[in-house]
Amino acid sequence: ACGDLALCALEGLRHPPNEGLQQALDAIGDALCAWCDREDTRVGALAAVARLIRHVPHVITATSPHLVCWRRCAEAAERATKAYEMLQKEFPFDVHKPSPHIFNVLLHIYAAKGDKKRADYIFEDMKRYEVRPIEGVYTEMIKVNFLTSKCTKTMSNLLKEMRETYGLVPRLRTFAPLIAAYGDAGDKVGAVETYRDMRSTLRSTIDATEEIFCALL
Repeated sequence: ACGDLALCALEGLRHPPNEGLQQALDAIGDALCAWCDREDTRVGALAAVARLIRHVPHVITATSPHLVCWRRCAEAAERATKAYEMLQKEFPFDVHKPSPHIFNVLLHIYAAKGDKKRADYIFEDMKRYEVRPIEGVYTEMIKVNFLTSKCTKTMSNLLKEMRETYGLVPRLRTFAPLIAAYGDAGDKVGAVETYRDMRSTLRSTIDATEEIFCALL
């Protein structure tokens, strides 16, 4: 009940972020994190997070308290699907375009579980609603493909798409699964070319990991 009252109060806050709003979000975020960790209040926490994301979408960033709650609520794959359905019901994506961070959280969960079917569904949904992706979205899609099919063609196409279609810059974590996939396939040319591409893209500012060197060897 206290959470509902707090969220109702936030419905009237349509102004740009300010110190008072941020303090309110922090407090509500702490409460929701506690609720989503309890089995008996988890469903209510999911509904509250969905409402909060709907009413204050302009303050969503990767570290927003309510996005942290969203991540905690959807931390297990079986709950992630429920969380996504509840969010869509409360926050129609065809009317209010959601933050790409919402999709990134779900893709991270499904990639960790090796659930390619659900990851593909979320990825296509994001495109259907014309949500501009962030680097993490493509990194997670490359990762889930590595954990399941290890199809280097699909992974290479994802890397190409993120660059050419959206102008996104891949990171070390983006290249690593692709190099590993080439290594597992015994494709020396593909592995070395991707490694050189990585070094050129990152401008040698980040050293390769042990995983990458093992793949090359």
